[in-house]
Amino acid sequence: MSEVSDFSVSVILCTYNPDWRKLKATLLSAAMQEDIDFEIVLTDDGSGEDHFREAAALLDSRGFSDYRIVKNKTNVGTVRNLLGAARQARGEYIAAISPGDMLFDGHVLKCLYDFAKARDAEVCFCDAVYYELGEGVHPVGGFPAAPQYPRLFADNAPLKLQQTAFIWGNYVLGATLFMKRENAVRYYELASRGAKYIEDAFSLMYMTLAGIRIYHCPVKGIWYEYGTGVSTSRDSAAFARMKTDMDNSFRLLSDYRPYCPALAARCRIRFLRNPVLRIGYLLFRHPLVSLRLLGIFTMKKSILDPAGVCTAWPEKLLEVFQDPDPKETQ
Repeated sequence: MSEVSDFSVSVILCTYNPDWRKLKATLLSAAMQEDIDFEIVLTDDGSGEDHFREAAALLDSRGFSDYRIVKNKTNVGTVRNLLGAARQARGEYIAAISPGDMLFDGHVLKCLYDFAKARDAEVCFCDAVYYELGEGVHPVGGFPAAPQYPRLFADNAPLKLQQTAFIWGNYVLGATLFMKRENAVRYYELASRGAKYIEDAFSLMYMTLAGIRIYHCPVKGIWYEYGTGVSTSRDSAAFARMKTDMDNSFRLLSDYRPYCPALAARCRIRFLRNPVLRIGYLLFRHPLVSLRLLGIFTMKKSILDPAGVCTAWPEKLLEVFQDPDPKETQ
């Protein structure tokens, strides 16, 4: 039986030593949502400076009172930070973002909620506009989006093909996810057993292995700061953390669904370095998986195109990045 929810949506904002200007912009993008009942859950993973006082003052000044603050005394990692917040959230659905990732306009939550309810979707996702900060805000593109093949998440896409593609790397950008809270708690918990930082890929991996369909809502929903998250960071330490999470999680996934051919092939091929051996293994051991992958990899990829999106940037958020950091004015 589903739990009774106090709100339609809980926006979970996960922080760790956040930049106040980015946190402020993200909070404002959430607080400006219209035509839907929602709460904001601000959760921090043991930061020395969490900016809770400034965040509460900002929301209070806008007359927004439906917020909660969760503080981890020690650093527990992204997955458990999000899991703890999801357990305390009171929304039917959750959307999890980080400082610097902003809701695209004032109607995103309403749009995603209506989309999910119309399909009784456990999980769906929207599109993102990637940007970088420099001398101003610059949308970036020219490379594949996440997921690379969004058509596989259409309403009528074969579930087996969607499952195979996701297991083999057609991952969804975590900041764009919108999922039922009770399912999020269940699958974040499973993901936390093997991953400390990658909450999106492996929670969804468990979902798709359980036969849960992922839906694509084809609207721009998130301004995503490129190059700062675990998956897009240029930092070698971030890549090392991601590799550790992947190695641990795939080992646990193979125990969770030992008879899934697509997963078995994916886990086995990770240990084969020679490309000829890889192709040979797939063809002779998993011919059906090979055919599916051939069909997937010959599809046209979704390439990010930043043209024209600058005009959509909310001016009130753009101004935030010109504000001084509180520490600079003390």
